[in-house]
Amino acid sequence: MKTVLLLIAGLSGSAIASSQQTQIDLILNLLTQTGQLQQQAECTGLSQQRLRELYRSTMQHCGLDDENPAHENCVKQRLVASGVPAERWQQCEQVDEDPQAAILAQLDAMYERIGERAPTAAEQAQIDQLLAQMQQQGMQEMQQMMTNIAAASAGTEAAITLPILPGSKILMHIPGNIDVEIGDKMISSLPGASFASTKTPEQVLAYYQQQLPSFKLHSFSLGEGIEHALMQQLPAGFYYPREILNGIDIPHIHIQPANGMAEQLQPGAKTLFFIYYQPAD
Repeated sequence: MKTVLLLIAGLSGSAIASSQQTQIDLILNLLTQTGQLQQQAECTGLSQQRLRELYRSTMQHCGLDDENPAHENCVKQRLVASGVPAERWQQCEQVDEDPQAAILAQLDAMYERIGERAPTAAEQAQIDQLLAQMQQQGMQEMQQMMTNIAAASAGTEAAITLPILPGSKILMHIPGNIDVEIGDKMISSLPGASFASTKTPEQVLAYYQQQLPSFKLHSFSLGEGIEHALMQQLPAGFYYPREILNGIDIPHIHIQPANGMAEQLQPGAKTLFFIYYQPAD
């Protein structure tokens, strides 16, 4: 379950009861989207439905705090109780392959052959080509992962307690609190989700100002674009780009022009916005 634990580490923090089910749904959806659930099912001999139920019950029983030393033992015990031997689970953790492993092996072989001398023009051209392939492959993997995360996040919107702009597309949802250390201060981030919209930033802002009339508007400039933060409370002297980490525990909407990734995931997107919300009790 190594891959599952890595996903949990990336998507969850200090989970609270009201958001844990949403976190579990998101993780299971992501495993399905990436094909890892099918891969693990084929390796263990369990059906995908049985494996999904097993992972859900394991996360419910052991929690999502994979940094706790007792967590790994709890997970192992639950998985072995499924009837699949521990050795088999360990083997199945190794089924993932690094898609760039072949390119790295070629580079290592070339560098070993070249040794301390300078590479020839032909060798340098080959090295540059391999590095370009790695960069292109890395970009493709990132795009595919973002597509998978968006698909996995779809359907989890009900947990978001602030209004969602109609017609917008959810890109990523992190429904659990995440602890962020700033100097000697620990701040617990609110759950959050990002969305893309074909409406302009001004139209998105107008919608949220109507929906959240008590929220305070804080506009600022980054580069050539104007961004907006509509905040439940606005601390004195607050400047979003400088103090965003001090604002992640305040419910708010952050609105900015769409970036390339948002435009790829939502054709025609003009706006990327983030919702930081207080989870339901």
